[in-house]
Amino acid sequence: MKRAMSVLIAIGFCFAVNAALAADVFSGNWKVNLAKSKYSPGPAPKGPNFSKIEAIPGGLKFTNDGVNAEGKPTHNEWSGKFDGKDNPV
Repeated sequence: MKRAMSVLIAIGFCFAVNAALAADVFSGNWKVNLAKSKYSPGPAPKGPNFSKIEAIPGGLKFTNDGVNAEGKPTHNEWSGKFDGKDNPV
């Protein structure tokens, strides 16, 4: 009985740690490699494109900056929470 309780506590601890660190796993900065990317349908972007993902309380914030196919700068920001509800973009 004590062994079963210890195993259940250990499993619960693992789930708690995983949930606490979930947002940090996705956080970081990325640069799109245009040479290895395929865009279908539509023309590929002309300039460098960067994505930044940040952990916020209860979710993630996404920021994308780049240059579109016409050569104009682009900027897009949105955030989402891990609450299972729809969020405005």
